[in-house]
Amino acid sequence: MDKKTRNIIIGLIIVVAVIIVIVMIVNSKKDNKESELKKEEFTVETANGDKINTSDKLKEAREELGYYISNITLQRKDAQTVFSIQITNRGSKDTSGKLVDIVFLGKNGEEEARMAMYIRAIKAGQSIRTQATINNDFTNVYNFRLEERKTN
Repeated sequence: MDKKTRNIIIGLIIVVAVIIVIVMIVNSKKDNKESELKKEEFTVETANGDKINTSDKLKEAREELGYYISNITLQRKDAQTVFSIQITNRGSKDTSGKLVDIVFLGKNGEEEARMAMYIRAIKAGQSIRTQATINNDFTNVYNFRLEERKTN
């Protein structure tokens, strides 16, 4: 094989290798974008980069641990996830403060994440607004439930 033919073959191999690498990179970016879209099913991003949970199920008012929970928001702001709720003691007795776990759930009911929140004492008939904040991003969840934290 002469030098010219060998250089042409080497050049073709290099061109094919570059094309393969480019195709792999493009496909990788496409897969990442698709997974990001899927991963962000329950959030929207605001103009300033904050994220807000849009799940109607998460926002539904409900009874949890003997409290009426309403006005629920879950958002990512200033690199913090903030879960905020209004809690009403509809009972006839005052409640004592308690530490609870917020259990964030996926669409199929699977546990996605947890964070702690303290609910202070609430007088009968009183409503309070409380929130929990964490650095991790838990905004893209479908629903939540509260669990009283067990003390050892």
